[in-house]
Amino acid sequence: MPLVGRDNQLRQLTRLLDDLPGGRLSVAEVVGEPGLGKTRLLEELRERADGVLLGWGRGVEFEPRPAFGMFVEALDPLLADHPLPAALRARLASVFPACAGRAADGLGLDAERFQLHRAVIRALELLAEHRPLVLVLDDVHWCDPASAELLAQLLRHRPRRPILLITAYRPRQLPSAVAAVLTRAVPAGSSRRIELGPLDLTEARRLLGPAVGGLRAAALHQASGGNPLYLQALARAPESALHPHQLAEQVPAPAKSALLAEFTRLPEQVRLVAKAAAVIGEPIEPELVAAAAGLGLPETLAAAQQLVAADLLRANEPDRSVTFRHPLLRAAVYESASPLWQATAHRRVAELLRARGAPPTQLAPHLARCGKVGDTSAIQVLTTAAENLQLHAPAAAASLHRAALRLTTADAGEDRLRLQLGYATSIALTGNVEEALSVLHDILAHTPGDDDLRQTAVGRCALLHRWRGQLADSDTLVRRELDRAPMTDTPAGAVLWLTRGLIEFRRGGYKSALAATRLAWAAAIWCRDPSLQIAARAMAVLFAPPDGGDEAIANLDMAATALDQLPDEQVLPLWNTLMWVAMAEQSHDRHTDALRHLDRGLHLARQRHQHLLLSEFLTPRAVSLAALGKLPEAATTARDAIEAARLVGALPPYLIGLTALLTTARWRGQIETALAESEDVHPGAYDSDFQLGAWVLFSRTAARFALGEPVDFRAEVEALGGPELPGLLHAYRPEHYETLTEAALARGALTEAGEWAERASRVADRNRPRGWGFAHLARARMQLATADGPAAARTATTAARGFHSAGDVVQTGRARLLAGLGWDAAGEREQALAELDRAAALFTGSGAELLLKETTRHQRRLGRRCAPPGPGPAHSAPGALTRRESEVAALAGEGLTNKAIATRLFLSERTVETHLARVYRKLGVPRRSALVAHLHRSVG
Repeated sequence: MPLVGRDNQLRQLTRLLDDLPGGRLSVAEVVGEPGLGKTRLLEELRERADGVLLGWGRGVEFEPRPAFGMFVEALDPLLADHPLPAALRARLASVFPACAGRAADGLGLDAERFQLHRAVIRALELLAEHRPLVLVLDDVHWCDPASAELLAQLLRHRPRRPILLITAYRPRQLPSAVAAVLTRAVPAGSSRRIELGPLDLTEARRLLGPAVGGLRAAALHQASGGNPLYLQALARAPESALHPHQLAEQVPAPAKSALLAEFTRLPEQVRLVAKAAAVIGEPIEPELVAAAAGLGLPETLAAAQQLVAADLLRANEPDRSVTFRHPLLRAAVYESASPLWQATAHRRVAELLRARGAPPTQLAPHLARCGKVGDTSAIQVLTTAAENLQLHAPAAAASLHRAALRLTTADAGEDRLRLQLGYATSIALTGNVEEALSVLHDILAHTPGDDDLRQTAVGRCALLHRWRGQLADSDTLVRRELDRAPMTDTPAGAVLWLTRGLIEFRRGGYKSALAATRLAWAAAIWCRDPSLQIAARAMAVLFAPPDGGDEAIANLDMAATALDQLPDEQVLPLWNTLMWVAMAEQSHDRHTDALRHLDRGLHLARQRHQHLLLSEFLTPRAVSLAALGKLPEAATTARDAIEAARLVGALPPYLIGLTALLTTARWRGQIETALAESEDVHPGAYDSDFQLGAWVLFSRTAARFALGEPVDFRAEVEALGGPELPGLLHAYRPEHYETLTEAALARGALTEAGEWAERASRVADRNRPRGWGFAHLARARMQLATADGPAAARTATTAARGFHSAGDVVQTGRARLLAGLGWDAAGEREQALAELDRAAALFTGSGAELLLKETTRHQRRLGRRCAPPGPGPAHSAPGALTRRESEVAALAGEGLTNKAIATRLFLSERTVETHLARVYRKLGVPRRSALVAHLHRSVG
């Protein structure tokens, strides 16, 4: 196993090793829980221990433990090869085989031990007389009493030789006698305590390697608690397992055997109580454990005390609740019991809980394991608990729904169908879309009527088909159901009309999409569902025509305000309300607000392990991050979105994620990698969702253009529906027209470029400053191409104002770059350099490394001495702000106090002050008011 995340600890040990030649005995304690890598750390140190004697001994878990076993294992090979005085060898012969065969001095192990202790200490001094000695005692928590006593003497009477003593142990399993030795015998400050903690997420990803994606790595890290041993064990579970409980249940047998090594050596009754505790779950309650085990409470408590001493169970502060050391350990202990014993234990616990009047969520897990077919009481408890858990813990809800279905007879009619609907919803939320669709189609085959059950099933089935990219199947289901009855007065009907609007939107039919959305809105108002009303209002904003600006903005304001006032419990049932409001905000350049709503959705999805929803929030989040100039974070988020979408088979988020990745690569670099990700997307591959597929194709060609390839975009424009680009929302057409203008100019097609620029101006909306900026940028490119440098510079500056007001750092920089080229063409060197300097600062702060390299080339051509641009802010041009400095400066320019900036960026006020001081120095301004003026000038 590679050593990851232990650089600091290894450095401390190496420093102690380097200090050996001139000293006396020095001591280091390597402390950590099982699996954190204490032994692996010491093995790495051994590779660096050149020129020293090395003795290595381990404590033995098995009974009986041989006396002085650790020291014999560590020192016997060294004593065999080292000349010692005969009298000393004779004194050591009773313990160390290497010294046997000589006349022993007659002392037994139990007689005059202190003389033996002195002899060992003297032997250590002689061993280290000519070469430093490193003595490693691993697993000290299992050391025998004689070794503990010798260790105490060694620490009290330290040899005056260059000796490094390293003890490694698990603090919770350290016997009290040994703990007392280490506490009393090591004076304060004379021992270096080196603690190993869990790996953080970055370290976990390094350990897992590049083959494990970011989303799965995060799930594995959460389930393992950052423990390297558990992390690698969990990594062998199927890739589809993302929930911690799923991971715990699917650990391969060899890994479980390793986890159970300590458990299997315990006495039989102690193991029985451990199995009973695994039945109960967490926290562990003694009375319930006793019931599961079929023992009395005194016997149960005595066995539990042994489990705590063995560190299989732990009493946690501050409430002293008792849990297993790790969920993986609990799962392994539970599965070590036979199914028959498990069912009996669960039945006993269920009977006790029923007598107590326990709530369904506490009783249901036990009934799921012991219930009988046809037990209506058990089915009701399971169903109620599943419904309560569905939005908060869908994997647990799916398990309970599955158990209820198992107990329900085939002739249960509508009750069974409703159970199936709940089960399909739960497993869909965990990401198992294929099985959910199978269950939903089975429901539809058995519900010929027009009731709410069928409408709900159709809505969910259509949604999942859309997620799989099967838009035609989704459309057929919804049209057929709406043709049967308009359904404008029920929540299920409102969902169907929203789905119909979404299907039309995906196909570029914005008028019909808006009409369907208005019917959904009316149904939501009729049935007084606030979440549905917000979703319909937000979708109406997205589908609104260009001339509906004021009404759209008013609707967006009302939708966002209403959503912010809605508690999570009302948002969760229609989770995509958050997504639609965020997308409507993105279409009106409100990316900061969009991020806030998307982050709320991500938090809820992660907190409740709703894996189906992760990609739905991650993909638009990547889009907003890129628009706000946070390109490195946008690229990471896009990759996570792609991985999340692949895991659950969700096509639309996958395509949007690819688009976001290609867009960030176009400005940031790593274009070849992004192109490789998207190489499977080709014309016609996604006819059913042509809008998104064509969007990826366009973005891929734009990335190739950024590499310098000659491109004409003819196929891409055709895929988007022709020159009017009906496959794109109105808000995003100017951006694409600007790209088409630039590409046509690169080919020398001046007339074509002019047509694209004219189209950009026609569709731009002054209420959407980003689109307005792209229209001016396209016009500025035409002016520069026709040798009107001053006009190009002025138009590009106007574009920069539009982008700046939208918060788009990268596009502001592109406009500044073009303004610089315009002034250069006009022979205005100083003005050109001023604009290029502004562009370089913006590109540095946003991580737009490709654009920074282009800008630097122009700066050098005009005589500016610049450091070569590198992979990040540390290599940026002199005077340029780092990304964090740019963020702090921008927030200060908005009038935020240091405290407000610290809160927004999760920094301390002192750190904000430090960043501002650097900003003042780099920009040559003396105070905050001057900084604000400078920032206003830079966009003026």
